[in-house]
Amino acid sequence: MNVPSRGQLRGQSATEEVHRLLREDILNGRFTSGEVLEQDKIGRLLGVSATPIREALRRLQEEGLVVAPPQRRARVVGFDPAQVEALYAERICIEAMGAALTARVVTDESLMAMRDAFQRMQSASTGAGGPDAAWHAAHFDFHMLATDSLGQAMQSRVAINFDRSRHYVQMQRPEALDGWRAPNRWHGAILAAFEARDPDAAGAAMASDLANAAVALIGYMTPDHEPTLITSVVERFHQAT
Repeated sequence: MNVPSRGQLRGQSATEEVHRLLREDILNGRFTSGEVLEQDKIGRLLGVSATPIREALRRLQEEGLVVAPPQRRARVVGFDPAQVEALYAERICIEAMGAALTARVVTDESLMAMRDAFQRMQSASTGAGGPDAAWHAAHFDFHMLATDSLGQAMQSRVAINFDRSRHYVQMQRPEALDGWRAPNRWHGAILAAFEARDPDAAGAAMASDLANAAVALIGYMTPDHEPTLITSVVERFHQAT
């Protein structure tokens, strides 16, 4: 766990910093799936009281990264294929709609930013060991730009779901993660649809990107689980466009 110097964590800033540090360690795989987050140990490491730790854990629970049943210790969320499928189904509904809306009004400046994010993803998609921080940052920027027309409230949901997806992706073994570093043709298809300012193609490409990511992830982690919800959501999206 990244530990700041003592004295840096006080008051409201303590809660925010504990939340940031725990969230970062979960997303980077320093805390493993299902691992108990021991408040006493965290408090000793960070030099803070129980109050900011409890508030940070509450926020992480709201973001879907931690589970904390009543009278039980908080744990890092484990892999549940039904929950993962529901997460990606929600992402398809929100982000495909967002891409279609944004493609209608995309500016030249936003297109340049999307091209830059896509190039950064490709540049980070070399080597072994799975997606690194640079890839995740570029990937996040690309999706936020592609859904910019959703507005702040809905984009906050996009960001939370994005981090939940990243957490699940990090649960895969390194050899499976190598595939996530390869240039993604679906992101290229999304970008091409935006360059053509084609809302239907942009929404369809975003839906396909997320559906393929979900099927690959669920197929690797739980091969016996059939992602019928993903299939149904994608089919209904294509019927509606």
